Amino acid sequence: MSKTPDLSRFGEIEVDPKFLFPYSPKKTGKYANVPYPEYPDPSGSGLAAIDFLGQFTMSEGRAIGEPIDQALAPFQVRAIMALFGHRDPVTNTRYFRSADFICPRKNAKTFLAAIIALLFLYSGQEKSNEIMIAATSQKQARRTLMLLLGILRSSEARFGELRVQEHIGTITHIPTNNTVTAVVADAGKIWGSSPGVIIADELHSWEGEKGHALWQSLVTGQGARRNPLCITTTTVPEKPSAADSVFSERLRYSLDVMKGERKDARHLPMVWLTNQ
Repeated sequence: MSKTPDLSRFGEIEVDPKFLFPYSPKKTGKYANVPYPEYPDPSGSGLAAIDFLGQFTMSEGRAIGEPIDQALAPFQVRAIMALFGHRDPVTNTRYFRSADFICPRKNAKTFLAAIIALLFLYSGQEKSNEIMIAATSQKQARRTLMLLLGILRSSEARFGELRVQEHIGTITHIPTNNTVTAVVADAGKIWGSSPGVIIADELHSWEGEKGHALWQSLVTGQGARRNPLCITTTTVPEKPSAADSVFSERLRYSLDVMKGERKDARHLPMVWLTNQ
């Protein structure tokens, strides 16, 4: 029987300064198929995160019942390894502060959001952390929450550490007091909250002034957190988004980082598009 991964490896660690700026994007094509760099995992934090997911099984889909660490697609492994394994040698905390995951439909985007939320829920890096999954519709917010609950229930031992308040869309990890909350994004209601981790789902539907107000209310609330992270997960819309929409701005930002035209070593861009 394998030893349970040490969750403390998600937390504060020391990293050799040579890993400060490993990101050097390669230009092969205008937008698509840009090779993603291999980020360092000197302390094994990224591998510990992958191993921890092995305590849970897939709750739906073709791989139902299979341990999650064995069912992950390569791009999902890269995302988790980068987010949890790459560390800042100055502050000894997770290196990335923002990430964009933009892909076509039917690429398990919601599943990726759910397992990232799961890892932060159990992580001891910052206790009493608030992980907020924000969507523009009740249906999408509940979809992500129910997928996460299905995964959590696959491990009886780990599920026993939780308090579930499904009626308000909240899951609390009792030992750390970390919470995951799935909410319908509303600038008036979110303003004043202080989430340590934001997962903004289906960003392409955050349109117009309302979309910008939602985005600002979320990201400005992270100022009180020592190691904040803002993740967007979205499919590519069927119709082109307005040039000034939140989605278009995030897409341009990530593409510029990927192409090396903008320097932001604390942003993780993972974008899959055609050249059209």
